[in-house]
This record gives sequence, structure tokens and C-alpha cells, in this order.
Amino acid sequence: MAKHTQNTEVRYPMWYVMQVRTGTEENIRCQCQRLISSNVLERCFIPYYQQKKRFQGEWHIQERILFPGYVFLIAQNLECLSESLRKVIGMTRLLGTVFSPWDYYKYRKPASETGKGRTVSSHVHRDHRE
Repeated sequence: MAKHTQNTEVRYPMWYVMQVRTGTEENIRCQCQRLISSNVLERCFIPYYQQKKRFQGEWHIQERILFPGYVFLIAQNLECLSESLRKVIGMTRLLGTVFSPWDYYKYRKPASETGKGRTVSSHVHRDHRE
């Protein structure tokens, strides 16, 4: 889904990785879903994998976050995405941008105020369009 801009440059969606505190991935994903316009953020997700564990004499399937401490974002405009992410409480940093952790320090709340927000899903990934 490429979009044409005024100077006829074609922009393709890019994948970005947001670093967050481990255990807050679902909370951050939900904030992105709620606070960032779908015009800016095309998709926000957390990859999961399924793991078989044997306990109490039976096999059980457990879902685990594939990359703990990271949330994946798909967007076309990095500047708009970076500006929108300032509303997200608990984000550590967006990898690959020029923003330093200090830029986000003034927008973050202590972990005790953000909560864990971790849930287990039967889906392989969590998507903000679900």
C-alpha cells in the first residue's frame, strides 16, 4: 500500500521496534491502539510463540512473547509516529530514531503507575486492529 506524496515520492510502510519494560508489552500495545490514529499507525503487534510444557502428567500449550520487552509498529511516516508515541506512557525508546531516552523521560510515569497489562491470547500475535 504505497502512498504518493506531493513530490511524487512513493512511501512504503516501514516496521519499527519500540523498546518497553519487560512485562508491559500488552499495556503499551493497548495504549498505542487507543492513542494513535490509524492514519499514523497502520499496525501494532506483539509476536507470540507457543511452547509445550509437561506438568501434572499432561502436555500443555503455553503462549509466550517471542521478544520480551519489544512492541512492533508499522507506519509510513516516522515523524508523525514519533510525535504520537509521546502520548504513550511507559515507552523506553523507539529503536532507530534520533530521539534520546531523555526526550521520553519527561513523558513517562513510574512503572508503579503503568501496571503490567500482560495477558495470554490464543492468537499468534496481537494486532491493534483486532
